[in-house]
Amino acid sequence: MVKNNFIVSVESVKKVYKNNNNLITALDDINLRIKKGEVFALIGPNGSGKTSLIKLLLNFIYPTRGTIFIENNSVYNRVSRKNLGYVPEETKYPFNTNVISFLKRMSKINGLESISQNKYILDLLKKLNLYENQNSICNFSKGMKKRLSIAYSLLINPKILLLDEPTDGLDPVERKAIISIIKEFKENNGTVFLCSHILTEVEQLCDRFAIIQKGRIIYEGRKEEFNTKGFIVTFINYNSETLINNFDPKYQIQYDGIEGKAEVTDENELSTLIALLSHYKLVVKEIKSNNVSLESIYVKYLKENK
Repeated sequence: MVKNNFIVSVESVKKVYKNNNNLITALDDINLRIKKGEVFALIGPNGSGKTSLIKLLLNFIYPTRGTIFIENNSVYNRVSRKNLGYVPEETKYPFNTNVISFLKRMSKINGLESISQNKYILDLLKKLNLYENQNSICNFSKGMKKRLSIAYSLLINPKILLLDEPTDGLDPVERKAIISIIKEFKENNGTVFLCSHILTEVEQLCDRFAIIQKGRIIYEGRKEEFNTKGFIVTFINYNSETLINNFDPKYQIQYDGIEGKAEVTDENELSTLIALLSHYKLVVKEIKSNNVSLESIYVKYLKENK
């Protein structure tokens, strides 16, 4: 059983670094909980504390205060990382070997050498467009190294992926390949913790998200907030006898006596509303899409929490 029904649980975590005689708070009372099978995205400006939290999850550093559990195991316990795949923002590969030999060697080291494992490696490399590349991996481009990192993180068939800027600096084809792999991993009930500056990709992938600034979580939300569909219709009433109060409450009408606004969820409702406004001789002034982007939410809360 996962602690509190969450596969990852970060509880009241604080991290303070000592720099000469100064104390720097990187994380301040962080609480995050991630459910099995979801993609959770942590977004925030550079220096906001994302990297420190990743290092804590990996037990590279220790919290000043608080606890972290992965699959009901404290991160102090090595078993917490048994089913964890990690893709760092940057990776250096000094090995003078090709990608297939490298992954087969890593499989052997991890006790995973088998015919089925070799087939899994080849299928993975085909999906990431690395199968036919026979160059030494120490000479790989940034994009190729990033794709290799994805393959390496999936080598042990993990339950959880920890991804730090997985598509940063990659071309559209490389990004598409990695996004496809992440979606497939989630479809197979995998859990993803994602840090990324590319908010359009976060929109595609995440189920929930949190915004971090200056070491504190300033907002948590769900993808439904930026997947809102619909329209806002602005209208003008030149007929004082028309009773706006008689309109269906579902339109959420705001009205000041002359000008009003109504909301609809789809194009069918929009057609019905426009016909209704026309029937009552109300003039449509403007129709605007009611879609909300993750970027607009992100900018809003950063401004409010300067």
